[in-house]
Order: sequence, then structure tokens, then C-alpha cells
Amino acid sequence: MSLLIAYEDHYCSELDRTLRRVVQRDGALTVPRERHPVRGVTNFPGFVRTDWRRFRDQGFPVKGKPRPKALICLADADAVVAQLGITARARPYHEWIAQAEDELTKLLRSESDRPEQVHGALLRWNLESTLIAAYDEPEAMQRLAGAEPVNAGHLDAFLSRCSPDPRTVGDDAFTDTFEDSQGCLMALGRRMGWRKLKKGDPRKDDALTWITGHRLDKLVRRVSDLERIAQRVRRIALAL
Repeated sequence: MSLLIAYEDHYCSELDRTLRRVVQRDGALTVPRERHPVRGVTNFPGFVRTDWRRFRDQGFPVKGKPRPKALICLADADAVVAQLGITARARPYHEWIAQAEDELTKLLRSESDRPEQVHGALLRWNLESTLIAAYDEPEAMQRLAGAEPVNAGHLDAFLSRCSPDPRTVGDDAFTDTFEDSQGCLMALGRRMGWRKLKKGDPRKDDALTWITGHRLDKLVRRVSDLERIAQRVRRIALAL
């Protein structure tokens, strides 16, 4: 038996590796699982209706992989609000995200002949924007910059103009404070003079690989949704 995680974004490999590390850290549960991109949140219902049913009943095209017995559809929270009609963000966020995930799960289960196998999960930040959680890690910033040098003075000036300055925000409040994380990342790149970070840019993968390998605990503290989703993966896997 295995678990399938469907990602809305085609460029999901590094986020999937990060989530795997969070699920398995400290010797926690190891569960066979696969990933599959659906290329946009509006494709989730159709994926549940067709591809998921085929994978579940017939297995994956690659021989030797166990048939999945549960599906988690992992989406960008803002995208499901805009494109699937899920209730818009509201404070307190922990209450809203529980409601939004419940709405997404009900929507997806309505497309399945075995609804109890299907689950919706949300990241309040899109996957690229997990990178701003490493704003104070020079190595991560250098990997985002690529071959260009990182000017520490420019970085300090950028952070000082943020409202609030991220250096004054506790790790546990980071995700709630910086709602427009994609905008933060793009603004940082412009201020630093980096070549524009595009979809699938290998610099993003390189930076996230380093963060996951060297600062995983900090990443989890600042991007609290990672641990919340990891806990859900563990619960679903234990029920298989």
C-alpha cells in the first residue's frame, strides 16, 4: 500500500523532497508514497475522477510500485480561493485553514466513488515562496542569486524597508505575518539585482535543497504549514 500526493504545480520535486524530510524527521513514520503534478488547481476534480481512480485500481505505469490507497491533493491556498470558490482567507488563520481544507476535501470527494480515500490540503504560501523563510541564511541567498554576488548592504536595506522587518518577527508568526510571500520574493530579487526568478528556475531548487539539508528546523518553524501537512500525512498513512 502507498500514498499518492498530487501537487498543483508541475515543478514540485523539491517541495516534495522537503515534505518527505519533514514527515520522516526524528525517525518518524516512513511510508511508501508517490507524487504527481496536476498542473493547476482547477485540474484537481478531474484528476480525482479519472487518473486517481486508474492509479488506485490499476496501479502506476512503472512496474513494482504499490497501488495507492489514499490521495492527498496539495494546493496553494490562494489559488483554491480564486479558482475553486473556497472561502476567502480570514483571521484567525488556523481556524480558516481548517475550514478551507474541509471545503476542498468535500469538493474533491464529490468526484470520487470512494470518497474516504481522498483528502485536500493547503499551503498558505506557494512552494517557491518558502524560500523567503531563509532570508537570513547567506548560503541560501547566494544559491538564489546564482553566479551573481550577494550584496549584504542591499539585503540589509531591503529587510529594513519591509513592514514589518522580518528580523523583528518571531518564527512562529512568520507565515501569518508575510501573506504575500511571492511578492516578497520577487521584490527581494529586484532589489538585489538578480536575474528574474521564473517558474522551474533551478536556482530555486538549489536553494530549497540547501535549506532542507541544513536548516530544516528553521524552515519548519517559519513555514508552519509544512509540519501541519506532515502530521496529516502521518495520520492518513497510519490508517492505511
